[in-house]
Amino acid sequence: MVELENQSTKAFQAADVKFKKRQMTADALAALIDRTILPELKASQDRLQAIRKVPTEHGPILTDAKEYLRLRSESWRLRADGLRKIELRALQTKREQEPIADASWRRSAEAQHRANLATIGNAEGKTHAALLVLDRIKTAKSALP
Repeated sequence: MVELENQSTKAFQAADVKFKKRQMTADALAALIDRTILPELKASQDRLQAIRKVPTEHGPILTDAKEYLRLRSESWRLRADGLRKIELRALQTKREQEPIADASWRRSAEAQHRANLATIGNAEGKTHAALLVLDRIKTAKSALP
């Protein structure tokens, strides 16, 4: 779990730097999540589901690992969704014929921006919860004989 988290975060951060420098689109960043990060999490979930016999003392770790993967997958899905909304809004803005100063356009853009922030905020909340569970796993693992 720890290595998976490190790899996923490192890959995303490297792409996010490109995104912030406008060398990568929001849609491409969302695609990285969809094609790389989420499949790795799904593979880990599948491996955990296949485990049948677990010593009693390892049960809580397995439960936490499943919870971590659930939360982390949800956080990455939300982040990809928020990125796609950013990209969609940018494309819509380019196509709109109304001047930017138009009040109805501005209200619409502000509402969309708040919705995007809420989606990204939800992703951050899930990330935080997942990382707390990961810390529990690390602590429990180090306490095992």
